[in-house]
Amino acid sequence: MGCCESRDDVAHGKLSIYEDPSDSPIGVAFRKSSSTMIPEIKHYYTKFLEKEPEKVVKIILADRSLGHEGPRLLSLLMPELIELKKISLQNNSLDDLGLTELCKNLPSVRGLLKLTISYNKITTQGIESLSLCLPYLNKLKVLNLNNNLIDKTSVDFLIEGIKRLNFLSIFDLSENKLNKKSLLKIAEVLKLKKDLKKFLVTGNKLKEGDINQIQDILPGIELEEKA
Repeated sequence: MGCCESRDDVAHGKLSIYEDPSDSPIGVAFRKSSSTMIPEIKHYYTKFLEKEPEKVVKIILADRSLGHEGPRLLSLLMPELIELKKISLQNNSLDDLGLTELCKNLPSVRGLLKLTISYNKITTQGIESLSLCLPYLNKLKVLNLNNNLIDKTSVDFLIEGIKRLNFLSIFDLSENKLNKKSLLKIAEVLKLKKDLKKFLVTGNKLKEGDINQIQDILPGIELEEKA
C-alpha cells in the first residue's frame, strides 16, 4: 500500500483481501520475523492474526530501538488497525529511512488523533516524507516532534504538512534546531488554527526575546511547557 492508498481501496476491492489472516502478507511477515520481533510489535501482529485488529487503539513504543525491520513491520500492519487513535514512538533510534518506511502506510490511519515521534533522529528527509502523509490525517489533534534534528531546511515541508490539520491543538517542536525565522513562518500558518492551544518551541536556536515575537503572532497560545 503506497502513500495515497487507503482502507477505502481495500473496501472497494482494489487491494487483495485474505479470508485467513495467516495467508496475508502480514501473516507471512509474522512467520518470518516473529522470533526477532520486539514484544510490542509482536502483540499488535497477534491481535491482527486473532482477527481482533479493532482492539489496537494505540501503538506505544518507548526506549526500544526499532532497528531496520521495525518500521517496515509497523507500516505493513497499519492499514488493518481501523480503530488506531494514537501512535507514540519515543527514543527508538528512528531515522529518516525508518520514518519514510513508516509513512508508506501512515495515510491509511485516517482516524489518528495523536502522533508522537520524539527523541529520535529525524531530519529534513524524514519530515518531507511525513509532510506527504499529514494531509490524510485530517483528524489529528496532537503532533509531537520534539527532540529530533529538525532545522530550517524542513520548514516548508512542515508548513505543507500542517496546513490541512484543522483540528490541531498541540504542535510540539521543542528541542530541535529551528531558528526564529523558521518558527515565525510556522506560527503564521498556525494562527489560522482555531483549536490551537500549544505551539511548544523551547530548546531551539532562539535568543532572548525571540519567544515574544512568536507570541505576538500567537497571543494566548502556550509556547513553553508549564512545569
